[in-house]
Amino acid sequence: MDKKLLALFRKLLALDEKALPDSISPEDFGKLIEASDGKLFIKPEDFKNLQKTLSDKDVNLKKLQEAVEKAQKDKDDKLSDSDKALVKMTETVKALEKSISDMSAVQETKTLAEKFPDILPELLIGKKPEEVQGIVDRQREVNKKLYGDSQQFAPPDYSSEADIDEAIEEVKGDGEKGGEESAVDVLGLGRQKQSLSKD
Repeated sequence: MDKKLLALFRKLLALDEKALPDSISPEDFGKLIEASDGKLFIKPEDFKNLQKTLSDKDVNLKKLQEAVEKAQKDKDDKLSDSDKALVKMTETVKALEKSISDMSAVQETKTLAEKFPDILPELLIGKKPEEVQGIVDRQREVNKKLYGDSQQFAPPDYSSEADIDEAIEEVKGDGEKGGEESAVDVLGLGRQKQSLSKD
């Protein structure tokens, strides 16, 4: 017999070369098939029985699904109009609570960003006031070690070039700042003015 065909049969039937050798004759191969009837190969009647079992199970599953749907419908029908209205109101209240919670989170984020411009609001949101203050204090200690006094940071809040020019004049007129610090601030404000004019 053809070796490629035998190799294919070995793979299909999960046989090794000992059970299905290359030297097998067509007659011996026929005998192997006959001897393996119902073991290596599914008999047609076995296949039909499997189909029937699957069909029966499918029918039973559909019946069960219909029974569950009917029970749910009967339960819904038994609710009085006031109960139905109560269920609907409960769903509405839940939706409103979620909307309010989302709006509250947005407002809290905005408030925290304004109050603590040097701390990410995501670190503080949803925390108790004493927890917020603890996080702010610890983060500012870290920032101070790395960058200096973090409480001096302020988010850029300039809507026009005139606002930036005014801030530059204030920095130049600030007698408490040293020349180097003033120059750095003026340079930073100048860059913000350039980026604002590009927009």
